[in-house]
This record gives sequence, C-alpha cells and structure tokens, in this order.
Amino acid sequence: MDLQDVKYMKVEKFIEVGGGLQMHYYERGVKTNPPIVFLHGGGPGALAWANWRQNLDYFAEHGYWCLAPDALGYGLSSKPEDARYNVEFLASGVAGFLKAHGIRKAILVGNSLGGATALHYALHKPAVEIEKIVLVGPAGIGPRSASMDNEVVRLLFQIGRDRTMLTKENIRKLFEGLIENKSLITDELVAQRVEAANGQPTVVFQTLQIGDLAPRLNELKIPILAFWGANDRVVPPTGALELASRCERSRVLILSHCGHSPQIEMPALFNRMSVDFCKET
Repeated sequence: MDLQDVKYMKVEKFIEVGGGLQMHYYERGVKTNPPIVFLHGGGPGALAWANWRQNLDYFAEHGYWCLAPDALGYGLSSKPEDARYNVEFLASGVAGFLKAHGIRKAILVGNSLGGATALHYALHKPAVEIEKIVLVGPAGIGPRSASMDNEVVRLLFQIGRDRTMLTKENIRKLFEGLIENKSLITDELVAQRVEAANGQPTVVFQTLQIGDLAPRLNELKIPILAFWGANDRVVPPTGALELASRCERSRVLILSHCGHSPQIEMPALFNRMSVDFCKET
C-alpha cells in the first residue's frame, strides 16, 4: 500500500526484520526503560494501533519502552504473497523485530492471534529472554474446532478470503461479534479496518494456522497474566481454566460484560492490573 493513499491508518515507524521484510510499528516511552512488545490480534484489517492505542501511553508513563508492531501480513508491514501465515511465520517476524531493536529481554503482551504468537515464541527457546507474558483472549489454547464453530469466526474468514465480502457492513457486523459494548464501534474504526483489510492478500487467511498450544503450556515457567471476556465469542473463556491449570505461575481474570478485547472494552482496568503485574518482582 502506498503511504500517500493511507487515510485512516496511523503511520509511524518502520524497521527491517530480515529476509527483505519490514515491520511498521508504534513506539512510546524511553528506550532505556524495560521493553514491552504488544502483539495485536488477527482478522481482516487488524493492526496494532486499533488494538493498543488506549494502552501504550499508560505503560510508557509507568516506566516502560513500548513497541507495538503490525504483524507481517497486517497493517503497514510487509505482506509477502508466497508466505504461509501460520503462527511459526508470525513468531519469526517477532524474532526479527526484537533482534532489529537489539532487545535481549522483554515482556510480551498479546491479544487473540497475538497471544498465540507470544506463547509460541516463548515456547521455542528464543534468543530473547521473555520475562512475563500478558494475554488477552489468546487463541491457540484448545482444539481449533472449539473456536471455529461460531458465526463470528466464520465471518472473519469469509471476509479475509473473499474480497466481495469486504464491505463496511460486514466489518461492522464482525465488530459487533467481537465487542460487547456496541457504542465503541465507530464509523472511523470501521473505515480504518476496511482500509487496512484492502491492503491484505487473501493468502493471509487462506494459510492461517495456529494449532493447539495447550499440551505444551506446562513448559512455561514464567509469570503469566491472562484476561478473558465472559462474552468472548471468538475464543471461548473455557480456555482460561486450561491456561490456569497448566501454567504453574499463571493467573486468569474473567470479566463480565466484556467481549474479545478487554484492553479496548475495559482499558483502565486492563492497564492498571497489567502494569502492576509487570512491576511485580
């Protein structure tokens, strides 16, 4: 996508991550502070700014260097047509992003697909030491069929794989399935998502694979904090118990009257509890 054509997406910084690829990202805070990397969720038109715009400044004000990249295949980052957009490929983008910034130790915060990416990355003995993880309705916990058998996820893939389905009406309908508080779904948010989705190749959703990470969760010995909306129609909150029972240093909060994105729907609570968790020794 030519940056001159961007109308609704917020353009900030780019960095080379290897293999001729670059990632677009948002940065807040001071580089000498402990780094936190925010990984956004998936779906047509998903991008970092829409996912984390209510959170980055708060974390930065409380002493963290905050980096929020658009994943490969999303937003203004590279979108190679010949890639397979499985969780391994997305995690390789995170690895390249961390290496490019010279980061050796970090906290990861991941929502939905970004949560699965964070878990996958941490499970595969990365060069960067992951100190803690904050998860928000993470995908990849439990059989894929458990989250695929609902109209919201089916619509997500239909829009991503079929250009004729990419309309403002369908994107709004998708948001109505993701967010419990419908007043948060603005015309600008819909327009931003449509613009971002128009720049995505359909291969992103044709090849998307995550797998079930649950059997390996017991390998994670680091502190994990997870938020789940009780009304999450994308990733069922049944995964919360799975996570809590398998990760020995985890804690899980289930929020009533909340959908798939607590960091958007309840930002004050999410910000406060997450920063408190990150600062714990």
